Amino acid sequence: GGGGGAFGETLMAEPAAALAELLQPAEVGFASWSREHEVEGAPLRERRPMKLNAELPKPKIYIYKLPRKFNWDLSKKYKRCASDQYGTEVFFHENLSKDKTGYRTEDPAQADFFYMPVYAECFLWVHSVLKKQPREQAFGETNAFLLEALEIIRREGHWARSGGRDHFFMWPGARGPTIFNDWEKEIKHSIYLTPEGDRKVDYFNTWKDIVIPGMEFDQKFYSVPARKKLVQDVGTQRKYLAFFRGTIHHPEGDIYSKGLRPKLEKLFKGKDDIIYDKRVKQCDRACYHDEMGNSKFCLNPLGWTPWTLRFYQALMTRCVPVVIADNIEFPYENEVDYTSFVVKIPEKEVDDIEQTLRSMPDEELERRRQIMDDIWLSYTYQRPPQKGDAFHFVMQELARKRKKFKNAHSATWGV
Repeated sequence: GGGGGAFGETLMAEPAAALAELLQPAEVGFASWSREHEVEGAPLRERRPMKLNAELPKPKIYIYKLPRKFNWDLSKKYKRCASDQYGTEVFFHENLSKDKTGYRTEDPAQADFFYMPVYAECFLWVHSVLKKQPREQAFGETNAFLLEALEIIRREGHWARSGGRDHFFMWPGARGPTIFNDWEKEIKHSIYLTPEGDRKVDYFNTWKDIVIPGMEFDQKFYSVPARKKLVQDVGTQRKYLAFFRGTIHHPEGDIYSKGLRPKLEKLFKGKDDIIYDKRVKQCDRACYHDEMGNSKFCLNPLGWTPWTLRFYQALMTRCVPVVIADNIEFPYENEVDYTSFVVKIPEKEVDDIEQTLRSMPDEELERRRQIMDDIWLSYTYQRPPQKGDAFHFVMQELARKRKKFKNAHSATWGV
């Protein structure tokens, strides 16, 4: 389990050695390979569409039956909770609850993992945004909400077998488990499924936790027909060199994005073939999709945290991702060689970013897009889930987390 190296090296067999390596901050010369490739060109590679490992048994998951107020009632009343980038807590619960997936077991004795389905991010959004409660009050009520659910599931006795190490929690937002004030006291040893793979925070552990793709809910991005149309456009010259729409200037100042986003704005000022702008009403989601699909590179500078949904949208629109976030970990790093298609630039070396992008030949760009063609589906949440999409690949990552000593409090994660 966990990720390997800066970008996608397979984990070594010895857990202790792997853990020691993975817990080191990932501050290396991420851009060195891209500088080399822009001069010499990347080596050709055999096309290998990403497939699930048929030899890895499906994990068996026991889902706690909680009162509806913790989940279904929220998603029924607040549709937004299931239809934006934080909707994974609803999506996984809904699909794991269906027998068709083959992951669920009703027998806790047969379970590899236990799942407490609480829509905490949705609950917090209701209280902080809709009810406009002060931050301390909204987080306090969310904390009490989660403690109440934990008290219910612990009565069944399964938690005590391993101290919660075989339990997993969905945290669909960048803040991960920190929306639960008592996370460290109550669920420190459990597995977190989260889009936020930040190797410098104490609430993400690359050895036990799983980085999941962010959820894109718009069919323009995730549908197979939309993607095929972009593939058919191969050979058509894309109009824009680079693309970014989003928050640039934040009221909190340069503490946001470490000042990178305003700096990039200055670097790209006056460049007619670069879109670097905030979100505007004139550009709806269809416009946003078209701009990405007509750009060679899609910029992914960190914001408050390293992860951004733009990375996955870039994969879906065949737009080569440019990542500027030093300590990020991506999904499936055991499976995917991110250096083969991502342009990774250190935060402190953005001054020559334009030269780096302009110097990449069209042939190299298309080579990277073809690699993205092989893997893009595994970053999408199809409705319903289909073989090879994010739902099944995340379940495969969970399967890697099976324990060698299931019922021991001191158990460590096995390979």
